[in-house]
Amino acid sequence: MLLGTFATAGDAAIPDWTLVRDREGIQVFTREVSGSPLRAVRAVARVKASATQVVALLRDVPERPSWDATCASAEVIGHDANGAEKVYVHSRLPWPVKDRDMVLRASWSVDAGSKTISMTAQAISGGVDIRPDRVRIVEASNVWYIKSLGESESEIVTEIHLDPGGQLPAWLLNYLSEEAPFDSLHKIRQIVESGRYKSVHGALNPLVTVE
Repeated sequence: MLLGTFATAGDAAIPDWTLVRDREGIQVFTREVSGSPLRAVRAVARVKASATQVVALLRDVPERPSWDATCASAEVIGHDANGAEKVYVHSRLPWPVKDRDMVLRASWSVDAGSKTISMTAQAISGGVDIRPDRVRIVEASNVWYIKSLGESESEIVTEIHLDPGGQLPAWLLNYLSEEAPFDSLHKIRQIVESGRYKSVHGALNPLVTVE
């Protein structure tokens, strides 16, 4: 489960979190989670693009492999009664480790006062048949905070924790805990700063009300 509240990259201290990477304007923090082989991760970065552009990329579910190195494919498979998306994610891991997959319930909210858009995703059961060649992740939580800092600048904070199931080698656990979140924010920054999503914000109402 995720712990902690929104914090900006400039915060001097984040209780319980340990800074493990700080370069190229991206910070990665981790902390141990009792009973889990994988640490919880918090990653923070500022980008020269509007919050709406960042949201547009994150909502473009089939494009997830462009910024998530372990993601082989992702698709929206439906919606629940409250309108939240049900998203299927297939993660490809290096041989001989089995691939992972999961079904996430993703919901969005807006805090107009702080000009922050939030996305919360939680692993759920059902939705896609379990495959023998993939390990189904049943415990995963992820939250994104995209804070508008102006028309062409925003701050991204993401926190994630999951139990990948099975036995993973230590090097892969370390990659998932430190390298993967850094790589994801680095790629997200490259994509949104390229202007690729600059013209799509009109389709995001009511999320655009934060700007």
